[in-house]
Amino acid sequence: MNRKLLLGLTAIALLAVIAAACGESATPTPGPNPISTATAVPNPSAVPTPPLVDEDAHDDGHQHEEEIELKILVGEFFFQVEGQEKNAPLVLETGTEYELVFKNVGVVLHEVILGREVKLEEGRAVGYQERLLEDVEVETQLGPGVELRVAFTLPDERAGEWEIGCFIPGHYEAGMHAPLSIKCEGC
Repeated sequence: MNRKLLLGLTAIALLAVIAAACGESATPTPGPNPISTATAVPNPSAVPTPPLVDEDAHDDGHQHEEEIELKILVGEFFFQVEGQEKNAPLVLETGTEYELVFKNVGVVLHEVILGREVKLEEGRAVGYQERLLEDVEVETQLGPGVELRVAFTLPDERAGEWEIGCFIPGHYEAGMHAPLSIKCEGC
């Protein structure tokens, strides 16, 4: 019986030594935060936001919601609005305040560009001829785990068919683009 007790105590001591050693090597090392946030807010003169008369009503008599937040996952090789299929169309309305929250859930660098009329160089897609948020200065490249928030209100003249695309070499060609339809509220 003493032998069993001695063996049990030895096993417990050995586990304690192993746990202590693992604890020392598991000390976090300083490094970049895997989740960064970039926030882009458009120039108010470039993208007008209608003034509020009260909390929810405008002079036009229509009730307007507060800012709508849409979460969009970005990965190999897709854009996915929360609750929708990958690369499903995104529909927005002019005159509505939006905050799009893009999060790179992939393992490689991606970018987010909203525009239309794909620009080609040497047969490869490199961007759009016209950008939807042309007056918004924002870093569009997202490393793995990085989140990007873009807040805006679109004027009626931006209504039409657009697209969300990634132009990291080969990504657009691999299918990393999704339709973006802007409906005109006041037209």
